[in-house]
Amino acid sequence: MSQHLYGTQAMHALVRQKVVSHLRANPSLILHFAAAGDSHLSAEEYLQEMAKNKTWGDEITLAAMAEAYRCSIFVLSCITPASSTQRKYITSIYPDGAQGPHYGFYYVQNSRHYMPLYF
Repeated sequence: MSQHLYGTQAMHALVRQKVVSHLRANPSLILHFAAAGDSHLSAEEYLQEMAKNKTWGDEITLAAMAEAYRCSIFVLSCITPASSTQRKYITSIYPDGAQGPHYGFYYVQNSRHYMPLYF
């Protein structure tokens, strides 16, 4: 995401810090997802984990990023959830007041990673 937001991967730590700070300032974003107990992390444990380098983000961090940066996020996937009855490849996240979508071209680098050709 650093590449998309700043034009360089070198800002990845700043992006992570801003997302975690946004989640700390808006605990309702994680309240229903981070319930302590039954091998689930508490909200604080979740935030500590997300603050670590090399921790993969999730839909909560994507939503926080969209809000913090006031941008739209599209998630492309060729994996269909087992519970799905329809094939769905694109997930869109639009925070209130964000600009409309920007179009770009992507290629599949491998079965798990898409690379932007234009954004």
